[in-house]
Amino acid sequence: MHFLLPKKYFSLIITTLGITLAHAFLGTGIQFFELNQAIMRLSNDSPLTINKQIKNPFSTKRDIAFNQNEVNSIQSSPWIQQMGAFDGNNFDADLKSNLLGFRTAIFLESIPAAFIKTERFEWQQGQTVPILIPAQYLNLYNFGFAPSRGMPKLQMENLATVPLQLSLSGNGLRGEYAAKISGPTNGINSILVPVEFMAYANSKYAANPSAPVRLLIHPKAGAWNKCISYLEEEGYEVRTSGFYNPSIERALNFFSFITLLLAFLLIALSLLLSMGYFRSEIFQKKESIQKLYLLGYTPKEIESTYKKTYFQMIITGSVMAILLLCLTYYMIARHFDFETMDFSIYLSPITIIVMIVIPIVELLGISRSISGILQKMYA
Repeated sequence: MHFLLPKKYFSLIITTLGITLAHAFLGTGIQFFELNQAIMRLSNDSPLTINKQIKNPFSTKRDIAFNQNEVNSIQSSPWIQQMGAFDGNNFDADLKSNLLGFRTAIFLESIPAAFIKTERFEWQQGQTVPILIPAQYLNLYNFGFAPSRGMPKLQMENLATVPLQLSLSGNGLRGEYAAKISGPTNGINSILVPVEFMAYANSKYAANPSAPVRLLIHPKAGAWNKCISYLEEEGYEVRTSGFYNPSIERALNFFSFITLLLAFLLIALSLLLSMGYFRSEIFQKKESIQKLYLLGYTPKEIESTYKKTYFQMIITGSVMAILLLCLTYYMIARHFDFETMDFSIYLSPITIIVMIVIPIVELLGISRSISGILQKMYA
C-alpha cells in the first residue's frame, strides 16, 4: 500500500518544521517559567540588604548608621520574618597570600548565624579564620588579576587549600591570623567572617564600638513585594541579596505567558494543517482506498499507512525540538554560568515530561481524525 503514501514531500517537511517550532516554543515557555520559580525559591533563602541613602558626600559612618529606635521600627513591620545586622570591622585589616603573590586592604563583616548557609562557620582562638567571599570576587581574580600576573585560574573549592594571612591593627595593637576561603557567601555581597572572630577582633583592635550601617531582612513568605515597597517608602535603599527582582519576575512571567500562548497557537495550527493535509490526501486517493477495502484489506491496515506517516512527522518534530531546546538552554546556562547561581544547566523534568505528553495527545487526536475520515469513506 505504498502508493497511498503522500508524495508532497515539501509539504511534509514544512509541517514537520512547524511541529518542531511549536514544540520548541512550548518547551521554552515552560523552561522560563521553571527558571523563574527557581529564582523565587533561591531568593526566598536569600535575605534583603538595606541601608540608609547617602545624600551628603561628606557623610560619616555615624550619619548612615541605624539607631536602636530605627531598628525596632523596622523589626515591627508585619512583613518581616527575621532581621539581623552587619557587624563591621572598626580596625584596619589586610589579607595576603604568599602563594598567589598579593596583599590587599579589605573590609570584614559578620552576620548572625541564622543567615549563614555554610555548615560549621565558627571560630575559636587558635583556629584558622574561615572567610566567605562573593562568587563575583573570584571572577575578578580569575579574569582580571590572574591573567595580568600569569597566575592560574581557581575554582571556589580549590581556594580552601590556599593559605592566607590576615593582618589586623588598631588600638595600638597588631596581630596576624591564619585564614582560608571556606566558600561563597550565597548572594550576600560582603566578605564574611564568623561572629565569634568579629566580636573578638573588635574588642581587641577597635577603639570604640559602632552601630550597624546595614541590616539583613528575611521577608515573610509571599510578602517580598510588600516588604520592599514598605522599606523604600521609609527612605531606605533595598538590595536583593540573590537574584530576585520584581522587574525580572514580571518580565519572565510575561515572556513565559507569551511564549506558551504562541506555542499552543502553533500547535493548534499544525494540527489543523495536518488534518487538512491528510484529509486532502485521503480524498485524492478515494478510489484506491475503496478498491483496497473491496479487495479485503481491513480499515486498520489502510489507516495504519497514514497514521505511520504522521507518527514519523510528530516524533521527528518532537525529537528535533527537544534537542534544539537542550542545546540552546545548555549554551545559555554555560554562558551565564548558571552553576555558580545554583541553577541547573539542563532542562527541568517538567519541561521534558510536557514535551513528551503533548506529542502523544497530538498523535491520539490525529489518529482519531484519520479514522473518522476513512470510516465515512467506507460507509
